[in-house]
Amino acid sequence: MRVALMALLLGAVGTAFATPPTCGVGGSFNPSPGWAILPPENTTPDLSVAYPANGATVGNRVLQVRGRYEGPPNTGVSVNGLASLQSGDYFLSQDVLLSPGLNTITVVLTPPGAAPLSVSRTVTYDPNLAAPAHLSASMTGDYAPFSTRFDVSLSGSSQQIVRVRADYRTDGTYEFDTGLNSDQNWNLSTIHRHPGLFQASVEVTLDDGALATPQVIVSMSRWSLGEDLQRTRYTLCKVFETYREQLSLHQYSAALEAFTEEARAELEAFTLGLGNNGASVASQLGEIIDGTIGADTAELTLARPVTGTPGTFDSYPILFIREADGVWRISSL
Repeated sequence: MRVALMALLLGAVGTAFATPPTCGVGGSFNPSPGWAILPPENTTPDLSVAYPANGATVGNRVLQVRGRYEGPPNTGVSVNGLASLQSGDYFLSQDVLLSPGLNTITVVLTPPGAAPLSVSRTVTYDPNLAAPAHLSASMTGDYAPFSTRFDVSLSGSSQQIVRVRADYRTDGTYEFDTGLNSDQNWNLSTIHRHPGLFQASVEVTLDDGALATPQVIVSMSRWSLGEDLQRTRYTLCKVFETYREQLSLHQYSAALEAFTEEARAELEAFTLGLGNNGASVASQLGEIIDGTIGADTAELTLARPVTGTPGTFDSYPILFIREADGVWRISSL
């Protein structure tokens, strides 16, 4: 990384092209109104867990932890050491697998440049309380729009599924209903077209075939979260802009916090040795113009004008990773 950065400063990196640099809207990154606005930098960090309640006892081994948070741009949320999905001020964990007995769930909010906040919950998993049917999903979340498939499985029950109804928004409207005496050839799926937190409710009717035994209705639900691609793009731009600003102000230790631990170790000696040259280095970094963003990694393109050739730019990649604490950091520059 240090070699690449030094080569950049010597003008030996990149491919010339003629695209005006901008960190705003461009290419295929279309804004989603109301969601693409980053919170103010002085937002006070706050964290609340909506589910599970402390001391809860559950019969399902799979737990989805959800809640709300506040914080400055690039604030991350993790559950038991794994990054959560985030959208607006909501967070949703990946599936947490419980062990029989007492489990501790720890949710950590990590604001950039500030001390983390944490909330813990104890949850008891009792397999004897398991429902006769279980609802699973193909994915917990993705950038919106995305589709989710659901599957219903029986927990060792001798009963048969005779009816399935699905309310994909939990608004009282069943978008899917097999009717009575289902042949079990159903396809439970929905598309989440916008960012946000969604709950899908599925109701199955079970019958053991005995006339003297009443049918059993089991209600289940799954949560999904649609992340906002444009908001993530702005977050990545903010990480880079903050790094460049801190270089300009000779705040080198703070600037290094924009990088992963491994990248920081490579750049530390070089950065701390810049002396009064921080502003000069910052001015040569260029501007983010476009790139590819995934769930936990991103490769964007930086461009800077070619001296003596108006309208032409040199380009080079800047790589990001969303680490286990949910915070995006630069992994290579």
